[in-house]
Parts: sequence; C-alpha cells; structure tokens
Amino acid sequence: MKCHDRLKETVDLLGNLSNAVDLDGADYGRWLLIRQIESTLNSIAADLHHIAKPKSEAD
Repeated sequence: MKCHDRLKETVDLLGNLSNAVDLDGADYGRWLLIRQIESTLNSIAADLHHIAKPKSEAD
C-alpha cells in the first residue's frame, strides 16, 4: 500500500524534524505545528490501514 507507506515515511521525517527544532523561543511554535501535522498524518495513515484491510480482518 504505497499511500500508507508514503504517509508513514512523511511522519517519520516530521518526527526527525521536530527532534531537530530548538525548543527555545519562536521555535517552540514551529515544534507544536510539526507535532500537530505529524499527529494528523498518523491518524490518516491509521484510517487508510483500516480501510485497506480485507473485511475478514477489519472485524
């Protein structure tokens, strides 16, 4: 499932980016934004994973 894999890769990259941000001053706002985007993409990836499961596995 290429879409799910790409989302997961993007989430991983955002995680690396959030770890590299200095949490002092203005960078804290950027860190929060990165974490929110990461969380949203994780939710989308989980939804796609659930949708892609065969019906017998989804139950």
